[in-house]
Amino acid sequence: MRSTVSEVRDELRDTLAALDPEVLPAAAAQRLVSLFADIEKLAAAGKALAARRVEEAGVWRNGADRSAADWLARTTGTTTGAARATLETGRAVADQPQVDAALRAGDLTLVQAEEVTAAVASDPASAGALLHAARSETVKELKERCTRVRAAAAGAEARHAELNRTRHLRTWTTGDGAAHLHVKTTPDRVARLHAMLVPHVKEAFDIARKAGVRESQEAYAHDALFHLLQSSKGASIGPGRGSDVKTVIRIDHTAFTRGQVEPGETCEIVGVGPIPVSVAKALSVDAFYAAVITRGVDVVNVAHLGRAVTAEQRTALQLRDPTCVVPGCTTSHGLEIDHTTSATGWADT
Repeated sequence: MRSTVSEVRDELRDTLAALDPEVLPAAAAQRLVSLFADIEKLAAAGKALAARRVEEAGVWRNGADRSAADWLARTTGTTTGAARATLETGRAVADQPQVDAALRAGDLTLVQAEEVTAAVASDPASAGALLHAARSETVKELKERCTRVRAAAAGAEARHAELNRTRHLRTWTTGDGAAHLHVKTTPDRVARLHAMLVPHVKEAFDIARKAGVRESQEAYAHDALFHLLQSSKGASIGPGRGSDVKTVIRIDHTAFTRGQVEPGETCEIVGVGPIPVSVAKALSVDAFYAAVITRGVDVVNVAHLGRAVTAEQRTALQLRDPTCVVPGCTTSHGLEIDHTTSATGWADT
């Protein structure tokens, strides 16, 4: 088998050496991208499976590496975190025949496999549906689906408590001198932070636009975070214009009345993730949140404290279309419903 893999590698290397993308017809280049993606998935699957054997046999200890993940990271030129995820995926599929077969067939990327294996480990019966979803959904959509499966299997209260127990904020500096900030916390806290950040992101965008500067949304979010931290109020921006940002909680009526979520039911902060029913009820009295209670596809009730019927209609639209309705686009923030002109002349969407 090793000689066969070596031959495939050498043939691929020769093919790439002769490849001149500048003279390729556009349609042929598009097809090649798809073919190379297939090869990439197959190669990644083989790497994960072979690495599992290296870890099991312990041969990585023959060198100076501290762990199998360190060995794999050094061997493949990736980070230890990415190597650790590859090893975890390789171990997980050993007990998940359907996922193992899909990985070997090149139907999953390692990123997809990592999400699916974690969900299937929590709920083995979900394998078929998740693999089917992986064929058509974006990685973001698949992650959200897998998160819901894991939350339902683990029990929302227990999962929420575990997230709170393992919460952390970490900082580190990389070789280029950049400082990094990473926070792990519960979905409701992230939702609140996002709602507080949005007005500052808009302000950063307005300032940059007036100055003729165009930067990424992530850059504006960075500026907004530090503006928020430096702000004594940490909320409203320009004159006569407060924050109209609202975070939507979606919860099935049966789960709301029962007090806990059963398989197939939903209790989540839209665009963020699942939360326990008890947390949803507690948050529903907070003006940052709008609780939408549903029965199937029908909205039973929309609870807004101090908001008018038009706000309820807006929430129903946000619930119906939590992401951009353009096929293939999974943007969930800054979606256009209508245009309202602010005191500064900026149309909010």
